[in-house]
Formats: sequence, structure tokens, C-alpha cells
Amino acid sequence: MIKQKSLLKFIFYSLITCGIYSFYILHQSVEEINKMCEGDGNSIPDFWKIFLLSVLTCGVYGLVMIYQVAQRLQANAPKYDLCFDDGGGTVLLWMTIGSFCFGIGTIIGWYILFYNFNEMADKYNILHDEENRIQTKNL
Repeated sequence: MIKQKSLLKFIFYSLITCGIYSFYILHQSVEEINKMCEGDGNSIPDFWKIFLLSVLTCGVYGLVMIYQVAQRLQANAPKYDLCFDDGGGTVLLWMTIGSFCFGIGTIIGWYILFYNFNEMADKYNILHDEENRIQTKNL
């Protein structure tokens, strides 16, 4: 079962832990997104690769990964009878240009990602719960 992510909890714990909690959420989310989008021919790299390349590129690689995550969620939405209007371009614009608005744009970008993730996680959990019940019934 994939758990919902809370934006307020993310912001609060990230501030209190000086960003360490955001790395934990990123690590957890990478595994869960790869699970939800399995079979699409794409894969989000391991957390440590993202972290190291983000440090080496002064954060540019992290932005590229945020773009790719948003695009992947949008591309896999129809598999769960969902439609996400906001893809990687929208999220990236909010994260970069919107960050000049006292950081509010960054929060909006994270909100879009969390919303799309949570919607897909709900559908994934429902779908796989039904599959598990059918398999159990057939045994």
C-alpha cells in the first residue's frame, strides 16, 4: 500500500530538520513512483544518484528529475483513469520562476506533485487491493 503524502507535513518537517526530511520523502517517493508506473519503460534513478548528481550540478539535476517525475506521473495517469493537466513544464516553471515570489511558486510546484502523486496512489491502492482479493478468493 502506498501512503498519501502531506504537503504541510513535508514543509513543516523539512524546515525543522533543515531539509533532511525532504531527502527521506524523495527516497520513499522514488520507489513508490517506480512501483506505480511499472511497465512504462522508464525508471527514476536511485535516490543516491539523484542526490550526488544534484550536488555536483548545483541543483540543476534535481530540477531535471522533478520535471521527469511530473512528466512520468502525467504520462501514466490514463493507466489509472486519471488525467493530470499539469506536467513537468508547469511544475518546473513554478519551481524556478515562481520561487522569485517569496518561495510561493515552489510551494505550488510541490503541491502539484503531491496532488498528482496522491491521486495516483489512491487509484493504485484500490486497483491492487481488488487484485489481491481476487487472488485470495481463487486460492
